[in-house]
Amino acid sequence: MQRIWRQPPDQEDKQHTTAPNEPTTAIVLRIWDNYDYSENRLAWLRALIAEATRERKGRYRVFFLVNIKDPEVRLEEDTEEYQRLLNKCVPREFRDMSFLFNERTLKAWYPLISEHGCAI
Repeated sequence: MQRIWRQPPDQEDKQHTTAPNEPTTAIVLRIWDNYDYSENRLAWLRALIAEATRERKGRYRVFFLVNIKDPEVRLEEDTEEYQRLLNKCVPREFRDMSFLFNERTLKAWYPLISEHGCAI
């Protein structure tokens, strides 16, 4: 799982990093694999990301958790399928801040939890 579930390389400029004792807050957006990225939604997401990172010196980081509805996809094992779905479900500008997961992934992450249903 380490090769897929690692944090993407840090693209931030060194001047925007937090001080060692200053906490970083994650802004996590959960999105379905069939999310409609309309022009209005794209504008809103861009504004949110810009405001969260603007002049904040790394205090906030935005992440997309993309819920893949198919529980049979082996995201944690199949690098090519993971990349194919990432390209299909997430606009290019958000891919470096996106993480895909499905019910199978949740079972691997949380084996002691009995309910992992993601579908609505």
